[in-house]
Amino acid sequence: MPTHALHSPLLGSREEVFDVGHETDSESLSRYSPAPDIDAQGGWNEVANAIVSLREANIKPSIMSLKQEKLDQLKTLGLLTHGGAIHFSMLLETTTTLISLVRQRVSCSTLPGWRALVDLLLLHVTSNKTSDETMLLIIPKFQVLGTHDCIDALFVESSQKLSSFVRDDPGLAFANQKLWEFIRCPVFIANECDIHNTLHHAFLKTADLCRVYDIPILRGCVSNGEEWVFFVYIRNDDGTEGGNVFVTEHLQLQQDLGGLPRVLGLLYDWVDHAREKDSPFCNFYPI
Repeated sequence: MPTHALHSPLLGSREEVFDVGHETDSESLSRYSPAPDIDAQGGWNEVANAIVSLREANIKPSIMSLKQEKLDQLKTLGLLTHGGAIHFSMLLETTTTLISLVRQRVSCSTLPGWRALVDLLLLHVTSNKTSDETMLLIIPKFQVLGTHDCIDALFVESSQKLSSFVRDDPGLAFANQKLWEFIRCPVFIANECDIHNTLHHAFLKTADLCRVYDIPILRGCVSNGEEWVFFVYIRNDDGTEGGNVFVTEHLQLQQDLGGLPRVLGLLYDWVDHAREKDSPFCNFYPI
């Protein structure tokens, strides 16, 4: 059987080797918890509680990896600028300059600093994915209807006609079930330098988002600005609660921003195919 060495942020912070032909039940996932990397200040309890919450919600984590033969194509996608004639598109040179400025002038020791970097990439994507017919919007702190869940940022693709309504009053707009089809990728901002812990909460909130808005499949991502992890959540199709979630390895912007086109390429693909599982850039490994 082939063996694949994958760095999974969910199953451990060090490289683990998985035999993809070996079936592993959800209970055995606990052995991949990164116990050696958790501090002695109660961090392990937080991770353990999150794993228990995933089990109780019947969410089964698995992994996916980028296709090595598609990396050049993914980079090319990230370098493109798109859009129609009625809006401004951020050039890659503009985005890289602003990232460098944030790195030099903004303290990234706390959540607002990390958010500044994340917002730059999200704004770059929205400006380049908006067209004459549609507008890609970012809804910060999106409140999931009827729950206490709050999505840090939600991509929403609206018609140009309704974009002002959706942007200015998303709570009222999404009380209308007909507008649920506008929902695209949720984005979660990591609350620690290591984004591992945020992943568990992101999966739970995405599951609630899909349940409330009746979405069978939804892609999302977690980031602290410098580091990005992408995932796909798939609800169970047998009527039971929960589902499967596939998560990538960590992707870094890198100091010279050599990883930026790759991250932008995945963000474009995630927005374009937010409600589809299969991606031309990823291999899926069910566990």
